[in-house]
Amino acid sequence: MFADIARFYDFTNSLLSLGMCFSWRKKVAKVLQPKPGELVLDLACGTGTSTAAIAKQGGSVIAIDFSKKMLNIAKKKYRGYPNIEFLHADVTKLPFEDNFFSIATISFGLRNICDYKKAIAEIFRVLKPGGTFLICEFSTPNTISKRFFYETYQKTMMKLLLYLVAPFKTYAYKYLNESIATWFSREE
Repeated sequence: MFADIARFYDFTNSLLSLGMCFSWRKKVAKVLQPKPGELVLDLACGTGTSTAAIAKQGGSVIAIDFSKKMLNIAKKKYRGYPNIEFLHADVTKLPFEDNFFSIATISFGLRNICDYKKAIAEIFRVLKPGGTFLICEFSTPNTISKRFFYETYQKTMMKLLLYLVAPFKTYAYKYLNESIATWFSREE
């Protein structure tokens, strides 16, 4: 599915999030604040947009994804970044030794992993004791007014935008809505 939408991924995310995806990614990077010399693991990196935001903050970033097409786009877009390395890997079987990274992060990807508990165990295995692990993920809004706006947007505007931009790829974004609806709440 992600290979099918790789070409449209960044544009569609920007459009569907009404441009907010850029500020979300910058906020994650700002919260992490990697220092020079710190090794950061960016999981489910997709086309590397979050990876680049983190790399601009400092530190060295190893970014992994399961989709080779997404990684190919990331490698082309960010080949000028000497502090980023992109690798094809499975989050549930990380190819790193124990206590390897100071920081680990995953943005909008944890709910796409079939065995998220195994993935989290692997992340903590490769994270140094006292290291930072940040998850940025979608969930259904808590308040009634925000939930109403969000669900209305998903059922109407989002479908229309998808039909106009990527009419043959809407199944992938149908999955997005379904996975958000069934994912944990902020509190959970």
